Amino acid sequence: NGQPQGWYLFAGADGEALIWDADRNGFSPQLGDMSLTDQVTVGDMQAGVSIQRGGGQLSLSYIRREVKYRDRNGGFSENEDFAGVSFTMRR
Repeated sequence: NGQPQGWYLFAGADGEALIWDADRNGFSPQLGDMSLTDQVTVGDMQAGVSIQRGGGQLSLSYIRREVKYRDRNGGFSENEDFAGVSFTMRR
């Protein structure tokens, strides 16, 4: 029928970190050479499968996101798990 057919597996990862110095933004009094630093880290891992048939492409993926926050008072870590579905049709 001339339409591409096939399938493939895919995987990927992404990470981001945000670090800021509370003293430089004027949130804290001057502490001489000592600094107060906060940090947020977000990381994503993704894996899935994509199938092409009859001019359409269906992709299913699983994503795991890890969020970490740390400051001078402690921190926390949380994981989020979710799925994604996409469908694309050629004209």
